[in-house]
Amino acid sequence: MPANEQSGIPKFKIRQIDIRTHAHATESIDKVKKLVQNLFSFDLTESEFIIEHCSGQYGQRISSLLVRLKIQKLIKQALEDLAHHLSIIEKEKLASEFHSRLDEKYKFYFRLDKQNSAMGHICLGNKSETIQVIIMIQNKTPNIPISVEAARDYYKQLHLIE
Repeated sequence: MPANEQSGIPKFKIRQIDIRTHAHATESIDKVKKLVQNLFSFDLTESEFIIEHCSGQYGQRISSLLVRLKIQKLIKQALEDLAHHLSIIEKEKLASEFHSRLDEKYKFYFRLDKQNSAMGHICLGNKSETIQVIIMIQNKTPNIPISVEAARDYYKQLHLIE
């Protein structure tokens, strides 16, 4: 029996990271893509952006942008980049709000400020103009149930929370 199964601690991996934001009719989709690109040290290809168009309450065009990372090499680098951008204070904030940022499937949610990203400063955001990050974990030891504390410890190991 592997050591982590003997200890009753689940083993995790990141299954997927979703990055979501939007562009209003007055915003350039290319500029909004650049804001998302600013988060990472690797290049996102055009095909990695999924764009859907919809209408706002008054008929104005809104474009929803999604980047879905599933390749482990990109996920690993994205996690390192996000951990690098967040300050200790922001990581402490994420840790103090951890229970409210984790859903029933143990997806971890946080938002980054879109306007600050435009200026090259990546930080947490809580306004409507944000870039949403959703990190999905997978339990590699299905016979050991996931707990909030085990998930918290895992995100600490990834340096996303303090």
